[in-house]
Parts: sequence; C-alpha cells; structure tokens
Amino acid sequence: MKKYFLIYFIITLHIIKLHAGWYSNWSYRKPITNNFAVGGDLTNYPLLVVMSNDTDLQNYASNNGHDILFTLIDGTTRLSHELEYYSSGTIVAWIKIPIFSFSQQDSNILYMYFGNASAGNQQNTEDVWDINYKGVWHLSQDPADAAPQMLDSTVNARHGIVKSTPAGNSPVRVTGQAGYCLEFSDESEGISNWVEIPLLNYPELTVELWGMRYNVDPVNADGFFGGRYWTALPNDREGYDISFGAGVNNNKISFAAFLTNTDSTNSFIQNYTVGAEINTWHYIAGTVDRANL
Repeated sequence: MKKYFLIYFIITLHIIKLHAGWYSNWSYRKPITNNFAVGGDLTNYPLLVVMSNDTDLQNYASNNGHDILFTLIDGTTRLSHELEYYSSGTIVAWIKIPIFSFSQQDSNILYMYFGNASAGNQQNTEDVWDINYKGVWHLSQDPADAAPQMLDSTVNARHGIVKSTPAGNSPVRVTGQAGYCLEFSDESEGISNWVEIPLLNYPELTVELWGMRYNVDPVNADGFFGGRYWTALPNDREGYDISFGAGVNNNKISFAAFLTNTDSTNSFIQNYTVGAEINTWHYIAGTVDRANL
C-alpha cells in the first residue's frame, strides 16, 4: 500500500528590517508567532517551521539556506535547528525551543535571521533531538542515492537503507505536506519496498508518524512501522507494529505488541476506528512497554 510519512506544525510569519544591536552581522529577521501548546508546557521541544516561496528569503538568504538561524524573542539567544529542506524561499526547519508554553505567548515567539552571505552552515542538527529520541527519520532524502539513503537526524546515526522486492523498485520521493516524503508501492502490483533501519531493541518505546493510504486493501494490512526483538524474522513475534487493518478491520489503525516468539496469543493489540478514508492524513502515535499499549 502506498503511504506517506510526515510531521508538521503551522505558524504565522512577518518580516521586519533588522535594527543595529541585534544578532551581529545578520541583516534581516522574521518574527515567528506560534499558538499555545496543548495540555501543558513542553520543554526542549523540536518545533517545525514551514514556509513556502517566501520572497524575502529568496532575495536575501543564501542559496543553500545555511545563513538562516533562529533565536528567542530577545533576538540574541540562539537556538539549535535542523534545516530539513531549503530551496528558493521554501524552508522546512526544526527548531529546539526551551519552553513551548501552554500559557505564555512570549515564550513561543522566535526570530528567524537571514542575510549574511559570509556565514557558514548555522545548523546544529544533532542537538535538536535529545537523548530520548532513539531515531528521527524525515524520509526526505532521495531513495536513489547511495545507501544508507534515509538519514537519522539524531546522534544515534541509525540511518535507513531503501530495499525492495524485486530489487531495483525503490519507493518514490514525492512532495508531502511539508517538504519531501516517500511513496511506497502497492503489493498488489507485485512490488514490495521499505526502509530498513537498525534494530530498536528497547523494552519501552513510543512511535509517532504521519501516514496516508490511497486505497483499501481487502486482504493485507498496510504496515507503517514495525520492529522485532532479538531473533530474526519471519518467525519472531516479539516486538511491535503499527498498521491499517485489512478486511473487516480496514477502518481501523492497529498498534500491536507481541511479547514472545513462540506464542502468538501472548500479545496486546489496540485498534482505533478512524474510518476507511483514502487520501487522508492520519497522525498516529503509540507507546509500548512490553506489557501494555
């Protein structure tokens, strides 16, 4: 089944001319005003900023976007960021903010600086994702590149390798809701492709992703993400997976945890009814601790 994977956040932006005394040697900045966090403050939060075809960035930022940097509302406290994509005024960037506030608007206002042709690359990608992130895959790289193609943004460097059966039938990089994502083949076409990442051998794990399907498979479940512990597939059932259901469950998203590799009944499965929509994005998240979902 064909799918996309993506995470995004919506912001509002405006431009002003930079005044003397603010971040040294940068000529322009934009304030970024975000909505409040939901349910409480979030600390060291990786916020996604998306802009499309911004004429100011086109005119004043460097061609590769390396002179772009972000600060707090004070205009001088610099923040770590990852530039997932930049081209001709379109930017997809992740910024690590100390507090994404539930109630204080000023904590959620940032500045984006640009317009310093002599600046080097201002990114600090690995610092955006703290040690609790065991892997972050945007799936935005070109699957035709040399392996490993799908890069892990964290310090763990669990880069993914594009694979397919028959060989040579890689997923396709397409435009998603923000930046690029991957479109996978429908197995009914006789093609199976996926991204293989190093084993995430953790007894407790939270998985988050965005996914979409183009049609409903009456027979096979459409897997988004999965892993198994310790022994090799296909016999090992100790692990987890997230999928759209098949048959009578094709309107459900399932998060399953399998606790042993010998007893297929020793498992936990949570099904969530979302409807059988096609061409509809779903944000999917689940936590497993080897005993509960």
